[in-house]
Amino acid sequence: MKMEKSAGFVIYKKKKQDPEFLLLKYPSEDRERDYWGLPKGHIEEGESAEEAALRELFEETGIEENEIKIIPDFKEFNKYYFKSEEETVFKIVVYFLAETKKETVAVSNEHRDFKWANFEEAMKLMPFENTRRVVKRANEFI
Repeated sequence: MKMEKSAGFVIYKKKKQDPEFLLLKYPSEDRERDYWGLPKGHIEEGESAEEAALRELFEETGIEENEIKIIPDFKEFNKYYFKSEEETVFKIVVYFLAETKKETVAVSNEHRDFKWANFEEAMKLMPFENTRRVVKRANEFI
């Protein structure tokens, strides 16, 4: 079985006292199956998970390392299986947590849109339980 490793961020900004989380709209072949998720991507050879998360964050959103404050001691993992060309793939994603003051995001061509969502809205928009669990833990951590 093939295995993939990815890394990403739960990015939030403070809106009054409550956090708003950055969600990206991931495309699917059928536009009605597009879904909201977190910025993430593959860890390349020689990269640490945090280096990959920072690189992917910039590539997918235009947010630079100097525009975020990484919150220490937060690290959450998603583990799941998916099918790729009839092959089952086991994927592990590590998420870090960071705060930004940036409002505007430059969405890459890998995504259709972005949205800042409060916790309740994020829970409704994200279809995957494992991603909702990561955001729930981040919300509790904040």
